Amino acid sequence: MGNGQYKKLYVDEVMSSTYQFTPVSKAEGGRARESDEEAFNRFHKEVSKLSRMVSKEHIEEIVKTTPGLAIRDVSVIVGDNSSKPGRIIALPKSESINPELPEIYVDFINKRIQQTRLITEQWFVTGPDYIGLKVKLEIIKDPAVHLDPSRVRDLVLGFIEPQTGKLLAEDSLQVD
Repeated sequence: MGNGQYKKLYVDEVMSSTYQFTPVSKAEGGRARESDEEAFNRFHKEVSKLSRMVSKEHIEEIVKTTPGLAIRDVSVIVGDNSSKPGRIIALPKSESINPELPEIYVDFINKRIQQTRLITEQWFVTGPDYIGLKVKLEIIKDPAVHLDPSRVRDLVLGFIEPQTGKLLAEDSLQVD
């Protein structure tokens, strides 16, 4: 009954009762009464919280928002649960070109998914596997258009580097 005491008052001899609440101290501070709109918005926010791993999108969001971790990206590969679990691949935020997923991240993510996974599903958390990839690009220039080779190089690097997060070596892109 809050910060107070109550006492039972007998109204008649049939023992019907009513309660009277007497606060121990005057209530001070606290929050003002919320408007209907504020109550609706709070309710909508509460109901919209992800609390179960129902879809790939839910799993990705739950893993990305694991408290205390900085996760850049998540991929989910759904397993068949009868013979192999699903796989959650988490990429930590890092300055490194090919960051590994620290074991403490795996532990935190496992604890989080144990709270939210469907009981019939099993998940394996891991970091990404990296492979080498070489791309050869040939740009055929219109002879009527003058392009500065350094400008072409800058345009290509401006496209590739944000995608990979990796600075290319000076000799890795040749423009003739």
